[in-house]
Amino acid sequence: MPIGKLLFTHAAPIIATGRRRSVTPDDMLPFDERLDPAEAEQMLSSVDWRSPWRALWQCYWSAGAPSRRAIALSLGRLPLVLGAPLLLRLLLEQLTLLQQNATAIPSTLALGIALALTVAADGVGIQHYYYNALWTYARISGGLNMRIYRHALALDRRALQRRHTGDIVNHMASDSEGIAELSFILPEMLSSLLLIVGSLAVLGSILGIAASAAIAALLVLGPLSHAAARRFARTDNELWTWRDKRVSLVSQILSAIRLVKYFAWERPIEREISNLRHSELAAARRLVQNEALSTVFFLASTTIVALIGFGVYVLLGGELSAAVVFPTLLVLMQLEGPVGHLPHFIKNTAHAYVAAERLGDFFRLPSILNHPTEAAPCPAAPALHMDNVSVHYDDGTRALDSISLHIEPGCAVAIVGPVGSGKTTLLQSLLGEVAAEGRIEWQSSDGTPCVPRIAYVAQEPFILNATVRENILFGNAMDDAELEAIIRDAALAEDLAALPAGLETEIGERGVTLSGGQKMRIALARAAAAEPTVVLLDDPLAAVDPRTEAHLVEHLLFGRWQAITRIVATHRLEHLRRFDRIVVLNANGSIEAVGTFAELCERSASFQRLIEEYRQTQQPNQQTVQPVAALPSLEHRQNGKLIEEEDRAVGVVKAELFWYYLRLFGGRTPAQTALILGGMALLGIAIVALPMVQSLWLGKHGQNAPPWTVLGIYAALGLASLAAHYAERRVWMERALVASARIHERMLRAVLRAPLRLFDSTPSGRILNRFARDTQAIDDELAWNFESAVRSFAAMLGTLVLIAAVAPLVLLISAPALVVYYRIQRDYRRVAREAKRFESIARSPRYALFKETLSGLLTLRAFAQQQAFLDRFDRALRHYLRMYWSNILINRWFSARAPLVSSVIALVTAIVLVAMVASGSLSAGIAGVVLTYTITFWGNLNWCVRAFSEVESRMTSLERVHALGSVQPEPDVTCAPPLEPSAPWIDTPSSTARGAAITFDRVWVRYAPHLSWVLRDVSIEIPAGAHVGIVGRTGSGKSTLFQALFRFVEPERGRILIGGVEHCRIPLERLRTALSVVPQDPLLLLGTIRSNLDRWGRCSDRQLWEALKMVGLSDTIEAMGGLDAPIGEQGGNLSQGQRQLLCLARALLVNARVIVLDEATASIDVLSDAAIRQTLRHACRDVTVLTIAHRPASVADADMIVELASGSVARIWKPPEAITPSPDRATLGILPPSAA
Repeated sequence: MPIGKLLFTHAAPIIATGRRRSVTPDDMLPFDERLDPAEAEQMLSSVDWRSPWRALWQCYWSAGAPSRRAIALSLGRLPLVLGAPLLLRLLLEQLTLLQQNATAIPSTLALGIALALTVAADGVGIQHYYYNALWTYARISGGLNMRIYRHALALDRRALQRRHTGDIVNHMASDSEGIAELSFILPEMLSSLLLIVGSLAVLGSILGIAASAAIAALLVLGPLSHAAARRFARTDNELWTWRDKRVSLVSQILSAIRLVKYFAWERPIEREISNLRHSELAAARRLVQNEALSTVFFLASTTIVALIGFGVYVLLGGELSAAVVFPTLLVLMQLEGPVGHLPHFIKNTAHAYVAAERLGDFFRLPSILNHPTEAAPCPAAPALHMDNVSVHYDDGTRALDSISLHIEPGCAVAIVGPVGSGKTTLLQSLLGEVAAEGRIEWQSSDGTPCVPRIAYVAQEPFILNATVRENILFGNAMDDAELEAIIRDAALAEDLAALPAGLETEIGERGVTLSGGQKMRIALARAAAAEPTVVLLDDPLAAVDPRTEAHLVEHLLFGRWQAITRIVATHRLEHLRRFDRIVVLNANGSIEAVGTFAELCERSASFQRLIEEYRQTQQPNQQTVQPVAALPSLEHRQNGKLIEEEDRAVGVVKAELFWYYLRLFGGRTPAQTALILGGMALLGIAIVALPMVQSLWLGKHGQNAPPWTVLGIYAALGLASLAAHYAERRVWMERALVASARIHERMLRAVLRAPLRLFDSTPSGRILNRFARDTQAIDDELAWNFESAVRSFAAMLGTLVLIAAVAPLVLLISAPALVVYYRIQRDYRRVAREAKRFESIARSPRYALFKETLSGLLTLRAFAQQQAFLDRFDRALRHYLRMYWSNILINRWFSARAPLVSSVIALVTAIVLVAMVASGSLSAGIAGVVLTYTITFWGNLNWCVRAFSEVESRMTSLERVHALGSVQPEPDVTCAPPLEPSAPWIDTPSSTARGAAITFDRVWVRYAPHLSWVLRDVSIEIPAGAHVGIVGRTGSGKSTLFQALFRFVEPERGRILIGGVEHCRIPLERLRTALSVVPQDPLLLLGTIRSNLDRWGRCSDRQLWEALKMVGLSDTIEAMGGLDAPIGEQGGNLSQGQRQLLCLARALLVNARVIVLDEATASIDVLSDAAIRQTLRHACRDVTVLTIAHRPASVADADMIVELASGSVARIWKPPEAITPSPDRATLGILPPSAA
């Protein structure tokens, strides 16, 4: 093997760069195509997940030749490991003879050289084992990541609703890595078992028949290992159950952070997550206790084996000479590694088993039923045939009942019906997203089956965390002229003019910077850019103002798309005359009537009632179709970046961070911290010193003192060492968990109290990674690596002290080698720190993309974008693997050089000791002690630096968590003097009026100093208890007005008064608990109807049912199973309208003085809307109600209406002014001219 390959010199360019400057991601090694995730996934395709054990074995074996080389190298180094004690025995026998002048120096030196070369060969060989094992790890984890993502892309919608997003993300973040740990577990466990057997054989060659007693002792102790494995598996499973629950809840909260902020839920949500964290840490403590006991048990095994072996050896007449004692001790010291790591192997094996079990459950989740078809793509708009189609819910009730429908090519079809009648389910059945009975077939003009190119716009539009351009094009290529035309047709020109960088503006996760109408129009533009033959639109006009609605109908629905098949579910009935067919669904999901507008007006009594109700409740729309503003240039104008790059520190991890961790690790006071750290230091010294004293005692007195005295003292020192091991491990891990608890508590509090800007500019996947992978690294890996680093350093320091005390000349001669080693580790650590940071940062984009994908699966599949998103995920995964593999090779570069330095020290030590024994200044026994510790020196030296480097790497997790925990909270008050807690305000019991007067006094608002004003000189006087409508075109500032009211954004000029008090003086929690909101995007959490209405049990069942009855949901909820009926993640098992009504019921249950309705009834039918308005008038007659609406009827009975235009108040008027008949009424299609 070339020397360069032997010593991993392909990492040398990065090391050389690191000497000159801080390395960057571009300096890392190119991606190694042999780690291609898609190829690795293909190798895992035959894994049988029905049996976790079989799956684990198949995963490992599928990694190919590197997995087998890892086993071969792990086993191949056993002769070197086992040969060291035999060489040591021969060397000590020679030293004994040399002491007696019975042998020559050259033969003794030859044995010393052989021993040093053995140490060097083993040290370099093990690095090649690690290289192949880590290659296997990368192949397995990369392949599983791709398999998990691909399966998630195909998950059945109902299966997805039954799983938490956090759980699915955890499959990728933790389970895939848990299984990949097999790359170390399997070869090291095999080599450890063989090393134990081989060591016992070597022990037999040293102790003779006495070794059989030691072997018998190990066999007796063996069954206890099996019991430990079972206990580990149970506790680890419990730990991961609680961890999954916590991460899942955090994931939900991040998705619904505005809900938490609106209702001032920070404190109760913090308690809820903290309770889960407490249970998680309780399981972790039990795991730590098991691990500490297991460690002591396994270490006790070696002491027991030594005592029994020596005891029987003495009984059989043997003499405890140096040539017997120290090779035996070296064998036992070598056994401490494999035996001491058995708990770690058992723990990781148990975790891998649990991970395989969980992944097996995930892979068995059903996929969507995409039946193979030989049909060709539809060349033009197809016809649709639905014959006797039915869809059932999980409980057996029907969502659609015997739907039979024929739609001609190019027809425009409207689907109308009450909330929950199955409109969305019908569209999803056409997408193949729900299992349907009956026949659904698309046909070309000649009647042959074909596959249409479908564009789908969901009720809640899917928005990418990307630029406006990327959201519209959705991976398609298009010239600017065509894109301009689409933007005009989608009425986006004015909106783009207002955005800081037009089409290049980043719009954040889930489109957080956009209004509901803007998100819907971007989704419509995306549908147009796809050049479909069929469009399926789910209530596309609910979130837009009348003028924009008229434009979209004219230019898009009956303009650009006039020749394609259009199926539109809608509650907006004004344009029904223009549709070719209208399908009326009833409440039980069956078709009540089908026909043209005129036909239904003649023969359908229910349709006539629907139209009559709509006519009576709607204000005439005075907006006619007007040209949109000129389209701004598509060229980049200014920076539209919203999402911030992930921060990373550069250079050495700051000492302050270590002290921060140690302070948390210690007590509440400096004195407690000093006491704990001092005690830990003493235990660490005891762990190193006691075995050394044992060896020195045997070396000095083994042949002179009575053997039973020697063994008795050896046993006493061994028991003291075991006690020190147990106490150190238990205290260390307990304190580490205390530190973890405090770190998580600080981060959780900071995140929940952070301003919304943090969530708008930071992908939720990145924040979730702090609570998932980074927290796990702090809980498990940082503590373990810290302890390992300190212990290795103490062992290395102890060896140096021993050498310095016995043979100081060794250190003097070895000084050049130590200087070389210092420089090697300095160069290594300088680069390794940054490489680990790059690796950690490269993790987050995968999780963010995965979570984004899960939220928009229906849209992705409708647009056939699965492969495009797979490619995006592949790029993110390849980038991560590039950073990961560069980090691995940097570690190998260092670790292959460390044993060479150590072998030099071993060689120098052997030479000096030979000379000292030959001169009579040192006994062979003491020389044996020094040689024994010198042989293990390289391992301690290497692992010390590696462990400290790993600590620095894990400290990057702490660095990121600490940074997130340092986010400045929303200011409680922003102007003086703050309202005193005892000061009377509208939320005090003595307050007479339930409502609150609100004043906007010349308010100016913008979201950042470099952005344009969103509200301009807004002045509004709202009396207490008034019902006020806020209207205006999409993007006119309506939602920002409410954002300012809740203090999500602070006015730069002017002031807002609530109940006569400037709202900037009111503490946030007090302010927001006095307000209640039904947001534009209905936000629900995974749980039940009850938990979403009243999460903390403050209301009685009677009050909950009354609220549901008020909003017209009581019958629906009763049919679902009552208040404890389950709610899927983000309310996925309810329609958009039902979610809005449930949010309205929740708002009514809050004893608020002000209720804000932000397009709260946009997705419900006209009859439900009328009932809701009547409910609000009755139930909230003394409450101040502010309603944003695009539907005129929603504010028809308001006390006053405020119209906003371009962020300013255009006019304020009383409703009678707005119901003047309009001559344009007939042109909008709701009624014939005679009826208008």
